[in-house]
Order: sequence, then C-alpha cells, then structure tokens
Amino acid sequence: MCSKDSRRQAAKIVVKCMIRLGAIFFIAVWRVGPINKIMKKISIIVLLSMLMLIIIHNVMLNIEINNANGQYLYFESDNERLHVYDSQKGDNTILLLSGFGTGSPIIDFSPLTNELKNKYRIVIIETYGYGFSDDTRKQRTIENITEEIHYIMNKLDIEKYTLLAHSISGIYAQYYIEKYKNEIDGYIGIENAIPQYLEGKEIPGAILIDKITRRSGILRLIGIVSPNKLTDKKMKDIYSENDLKELRKAIIRNYKNAAQLGEIDWYSENVKKVSNIEMDKDIPILFFVSRNNHDNPEKWIKDHEVIINNQNEGRLIEYEGSHYLHHEKYEEISKEIIQFMENY
Repeated sequence: MCSKDSRRQAAKIVVKCMIRLGAIFFIAVWRVGPINKIMKKISIIVLLSMLMLIIIHNVMLNIEINNANGQYLYFESDNERLHVYDSQKGDNTILLLSGFGTGSPIIDFSPLTNELKNKYRIVIIETYGYGFSDDTRKQRTIENITEEIHYIMNKLDIEKYTLLAHSISGIYAQYYIEKYKNEIDGYIGIENAIPQYLEGKEIPGAILIDKITRRSGILRLIGIVSPNKLTDKKMKDIYSENDLKELRKAIIRNYKNAAQLGEIDWYSENVKKVSNIEMDKDIPILFFVSRNNHDNPEKWIKDHEVIINNQNEGRLIEYEGSHYLHHEKYEEISKEIIQFMENY
C-alpha cells in the first residue's frame, strides 16, 4: 500500500488540479455568450451553498465534540483525548473493543452492554479516530493501539478482566492477550478477525471523493435529508432515536479520518505480527461467528475452530446473521456470555 506521505502528496496534486479546472470552468461560464447571466447566478448560488455547508459542518463538529457524553481520559502523548465508557459497578470486568470504522463503539455495543452492565463492570474504549475520541496522526501500529488500551485500563485501576473483541479488534486482542496475558481472565470474540483468514486481504483506502465527502459536509446533509442512509433501518428496532442521532454525528465526524486511514496503512503489517502468535491454552475462549457473512464461510468457521480446539476451555457458537451479531443476537449472546463468565 502507498505510504501516507505519498498518498497525501498525490491528493494535494489532484486537489490543485480540481481547483484549477474549477477556476477555468467559472471563468468560461462568466465570459460565455447570452446565457452567461443565468449561469453566473447558478454558479454563485452553488458556490455560496457549498461555502455555507462547509462552515456549518465545521461549526457543528466543534459543538458536538464538546457536548460528548461519557468520561474523558487523556493519553500521555500530546494530550490527545480518548473517550471511555465505564459502568463502574461489578466484581468482574469486560473490556469491549470495536470493529474497524465503527461510528461510536459505545453506542454500537449498547444493546449488548445494557444486558450485561447489571452483572459486570463494562468498559468500552473509543480508540483514536472513533466515537468522540480525538483523531490522531500517530502511527496505528498494533503496538501503539494495544499500549493505548492498556494505558486506559491502568488509569481505571483494573487489574483483571475479560476481553471482548469484534471484527478487526480480534487481531489487536490476540496481540494484547500475548503481551498482557496475566491480566486476562477470558477472551470473547464476536465475528472476531483472525490472522489465518485475513492474510492476503486488504481494506480499501480513501479515494479523492472520500476526502471531499469528509470535509465538505455532504454526509451531514445526507444525514438530515435521509438519515437511514447513514444507519441501517433495522437499527431503529434496537436503538433509541437519541442514540441513532449521536451515532450519525460520530459517523459524520470520523468518516475516513487520519486515524482510520492510518489503521488501513498498517493493516497488513499488523496482521503479519499476529500470524505466528499462538493463544495461551489456559485462557478460556468463547467465539460467536456468522455462517453466511463471508466470501469463504467454511474457512472462516474452520479457522476459528482451530483456535478453539487448541484451548483447554473453549466454545464456538454459530449463528445465521450478518457481521454485526451483537446487534441482531444481543439477547442470545448476552446469555451465553453470562454463562461463560460464571463458569470460568
């Protein structure tokens, strides 16, 4: 994949070309024959509308981040903020890590955590570039990501906990467990990524239209005109309207931001770093996987079974459903998690 510097340089060149082409277009419209008066008016209206949208978008971003709910903690480097949910009650703790590009992990996990928070202490860390945490240009290496997560757990003074990972966080979880295994009581994966399945696969990076969409406020306009374009219609059944509004704000704010693009840049390297790590056999594991959501579902399930079969205590549960089983099956999954936590 291209480095961030080379990609930024390419983007600058393309943007400069677009500005020049736009200038040529408006000059041409301004000077063209009898129709030029109408075109001038249309051009001015379009330009002013775009300018207003950009201004409103950026003002709203500042207002929304300052009104974020939750508990802010600060990572030591450069005073960048990490947004953390901590239910604070419960003898046993579950730390939840979200999938790539999740608008707000705190809201995303809420159907599941609402079922669990009366029995367990729930901690959800919105890593850099997610939810209402700050964006960052720090390298999104697996070492940096896991160190940032561990820093928060230390700040919360939590010494033992069960790790729950969704999607790409399964890669970070395996590395985390290897590094901090003495702190881990158990590991729960919900459609968790594993290196054996991901090797050779790529996550698409940002193209110019993504950058324009992110900075122009177009997503905010879509969210106003047609909010279901930003969140799945099915989510209305499990999230409150207020949660959906907050989730849309987070999606608008974080779309293809620096941290998430950095995560894409380091994706292949991070997967490689975990590929030779074997899970500690003494750590109890519970995996939830979808039977019908992947290009090779048989391999997806088999690769998870290999890990489970290598553990002293492990269980794999299959469901019909999408990659977001914690939305569709949160009641069933919460019951299985409670049983898992009580047994181990």
